[in-house]
Amino acid sequence: MPRVADWLDGVLRDLRSRIGDPSGTADPRFSPHLVPVFSTPEFVGPDAWRDGQIRYVGSSIVDRPAGSDFPWD
Repeated sequence: MPRVADWLDGVLRDLRSRIGDPSGTADPRFSPHLVPVFSTPEFVGPDAWRDGQIRYVGSSIVDRPAGSDFPWD
């Protein structure tokens, strides 16, 4: 998975540059201050653990793109 690691390194490098810390090494996936959740509060539900450390970053459910008909022939 070296290609994935290289891609992720680039994404994190870009993020650090945008927030003004290009030489930093922090990785937001492993923050002691918050938990990024790839979901929404509505999907998780009212009984989810919430102590102020959760940050919802969206859902993976989106509208399907319009596509062409499948060539059945």
